[in-house]
Order: sequence, then C-alpha cells, then structure tokens
Amino acid sequence: GAKVWSSYRVGYFSEGDDKYFYVPHKRKQNVNVALTNFETNDRQWRAAARGKPDWSKSRYRKIAKLINEILAAKQTPDYIIFPECSIPRHWAIAIAGKLAQQGVSLLAGVEYYEQRAKGKRLRNDSIISLATRWPGYQSNIVFMQPKLQPSHGEKFQLRKMNKKQFIPPGGIDEIPIYVHGHYFFGVVNCSDLTTPQNRVKYQGKVDGLFVLEWNPDVKTFSF
Repeated sequence: GAKVWSSYRVGYFSEGDDKYFYVPHKRKQNVNVALTNFETNDRQWRAAARGKPDWSKSRYRKIAKLINEILAAKQTPDYIIFPECSIPRHWAIAIAGKLAQQGVSLLAGVEYYEQRAKGKRLRNDSIISLATRWPGYQSNIVFMQPKLQPSHGEKFQLRKMNKKQFIPPGGIDEIPIYVHGHYFFGVVNCSDLTTPQNRVKYQGKVDGLFVLEWNPDVKTFSF
C-alpha cells in the first residue's frame, strides 16, 4: 500500500571513471555546516579496538548535549560533522535517524567494530547519513565509508594489540562522490588525505570536501 517517487535518481551511478551516489534532496542556495570539536581519548580508542567500547551514560550524555545545543541554535544546520572514531556505531545509526526526522544530515567517524565475515578485521568507518524526503516522508539514506589505510601510528598501535584494519580492495575507486540534491561532496577519513591520489579524485568535481580528523597533529595536514 505504499510507493516511492520513481522519477528521482537514487543510489549508485557511474560516470566515466567515477562512482556517484545520488540522494534526492531539496535545492538550497547555501549549505550550513556544524563542525564539532569532540574528544575521543586514547583510552576510549584502545577500548574500542579491543572490542570493549565505552558505552557509558556520561559519554552518551555528552554527545546528546552537544547535538541538542546545535539543534537549538538560531540556524539549523544541514550537516553535523563529528571527527574520526568519535561515536559508537549503534549510537551513530540511531542519532542519524533522529536527526534525519528534522532534515539534518550526519557525517561522523564511528568507532572501530569487527568485520566478522572477512578475517575479523577492524573497520574504521565514516557514517554518511543523508536526509531526504524521497520515500514520501522525512527519512535518511545511510552509507558506511571505510578508511582506506591506517595511519603509521594507527597501524603501529593496532599491531601492538594484535589487530589489523580492514582495507577495501578497490581503494579510492570504491568511494563514491555524494550528490545530495544538487550539492556534490566527498568525505575523506583523516590520514587518507595525505595520499595524493585520494585528493585528485575530487579535484574539480565537488562543491565541498569533508575531512573527518581525530589526529591533533595539524602540521601534517597544513599543506
């Protein structure tokens, strides 16, 4: 007893050598972004890598308080951005759904979680939740984008814990350019920005590039 609008372009489309991921959205002249400064400490990072993440009430309340303050601002953002490895995956999915009901999209780094189907490697993903009314009501389409390579320090710390990160076999070619309505953008996870090929992919093809950073070493990325 339900249907969706079939006249919209939705999902993956290839154009030349690039993949695009289309999500219908209303056209906006300006895009408003809330860029958060949210701490994930070393203890929380190690706990997530060991499969024992910090799911405490105090941590959840900090995230909820920050998001509620953003939503209470005079101007509601189109996108809320959280750093790499900052939100537990199941919290991020629930938060993304709630934000989408208000027409707000979420781009956030989710904590490590184990990919059991492929050698029990850890995934370091970014959740790309894009708000849309495509189904006929306010909803969202979610894409989990994997980090392409661990940073040198990240790889060293994971090796000390006898852990390895999942590496997508297709590299940057697997990562789409997101087309949210008429807004074209890319997402890069922290140290992936330092690889030239990962930047060239987006050159001249996007309106914006979001880089989700956990590493405080801003000199590495100053160029």
